[in-house]
Amino acid sequence: MGRERSGRNLFYRLNQIYIQLPPLRERQEDIPVLARHFLDQANQVFKKAIRGFSPDAEALLIAYAWPGNARELRNVIERVVLLEMDDLVLPAHLPPEISGDRGFASPALADVGALFPSPLADVERRYIQAVLDRVGGNKTRAAGILQITRQTLRARLDESR
Repeated sequence: MGRERSGRNLFYRLNQIYIQLPPLRERQEDIPVLARHFLDQANQVFKKAIRGFSPDAEALLIAYAWPGNARELRNVIERVVLLEMDDLVLPAHLPPEISGDRGFASPALADVGALFPSPLADVERRYIQAVLDRVGGNKTRAAGILQITRQTLRARLDESR
C-alpha cells in the first residue's frame, strides 16, 4: 500500500510541471547537435571512432521530418555506427527514407550475400545476434536499432532456436 501511495504522490507532483517541447522537425537547429551527441555516445558503446557527418549527410538529417523525434534520430545514428566502417557518416550510410536512396543503404549491406552465402533466416539470426552482442544483450536497444518492436525481436529469437 505504501509503495502504491508514494507512486501516486510522485505522479501528481511530476504532473504539476508541464513542459511543451515542439517536435524535432520544428527544431531543425537542434538536429546537428543531437546527432553529434548520439554519435559520441554510440562511438563509446560500440568502440568506434566515427568523426562526424559529411555536409550532405548532415543536410539530409536536417531535412528529414523525424516522425519518431529524438528517439528515431538516436536509433538511426546507433545503426550507422554499428554497421559502418568509414570515419565519416555519408548519405549512403543513412536509411533510404532519409537519404532518398531506394537501392542498398550502404556498400557494406551490398556485400552481405558474399559474406553470408546462407538462407535469409540464417543471415537475419546472425545479424540480430551481432546487434544484441554490441548492446550487451539489451533487447530494447537492439529492437530500436533493428527498427522492430521488442515483441518482434523476441519472436524472431524464438524462431531461430
